[in-house]
Amino acid sequence: SSRRGSMVRKILVALDGSPASESAVRMVELLLRSVDAEICLLTVTPHESLREEQFGRAYLDGVAQAIRGKGAVVDTAVRPGPVPSTIVDTAIEGGFDLILLCSHGRGPRKMVMGGVARDILRISPVPSIVVRPEWKESIRRIVVPLDGSHRSETVLPMAAPLARAMAAEVSLLTVMPGDAKGQLLPSEVIAANLERADRWLQGEGIERTIEIRYGDPAKEILNFVGEDDLVAMSTHGRTGIGRIRYGSVAEKVMRRTGRPLLMLRTAAIPKRYRLRLAGTLRRTNAVLHDLERGPSRSPYSSH
Repeated sequence: SSRRGSMVRKILVALDGSPASESAVRMVELLLRSVDAEICLLTVTPHESLREEQFGRAYLDGVAQAIRGKGAVVDTAVRPGPVPSTIVDTAIEGGFDLILLCSHGRGPRKMVMGGVARDILRISPVPSIVVRPEWKESIRRIVVPLDGSHRSETVLPMAAPLARAMAAEVSLLTVMPGDAKGQLLPSEVIAANLERADRWLQGEGIERTIEIRYGDPAKEILNFVGEDDLVAMSTHGRTGIGRIRYGSVAEKVMRRTGRPLLMLRTAAIPKRYRLRLAGTLRRTNAVLHDLERGPSRSPYSSH
């Protein structure tokens, strides 16, 4: 239904000219099987030069042809500037719902995606998916690590349409710290929030499982994630002083996982982006507002 597909209408795909970065194109093709979204292919050039722009446009036109052949509406853009902030600026100005890029592409556009991907995930208020070059084109499960807080659940409205597009199940994974000191929320609150997230996914018709592990969160998440998984996380899932801790969990998972990663930033967005944000942050805030009103109704209901 249109409500169910409404979270992903416009996708910005950042490409650097390397064969590796085109694993992001494979992800787009997978999504397009059941998400009716407009696509924009973007390459960022280090300098403003006509030659580089022409080279970038010729490259993107070739990639765009292949995707248009599958019936999608595809636009292209070449922009000069610092790579991470130019990608994020383009996403915000264009009202994109999702940024897609590959990590560790090293191509003629001089975008070393390892660092670029990390920077984008740190600053972008727009949800972003990072794909590794070695990704095998199949996703059977979306792993959503939840720490029991409302904010960590805000990635679910983005994970659900992806699960539907990929015919994947969702695994809600909660890691309880081995010692009580590391636990910032009471167990019953974590359990109630986990159950509510499960009920919401059930209402969306998504196959799901619940996993509870004990130990170091980053280590347990990395151990749990398998070959055909995509990991979907919100950063800064905790509130108050615990933000630092959960932010570092997301950072460790981001650095060490070889699987595709969807990251949604829910707090501490740099001021320059907060001031210019259009619909994306409003939608996230609406979800948060519903969550904070308590469990008496579906926290992700669109009406």
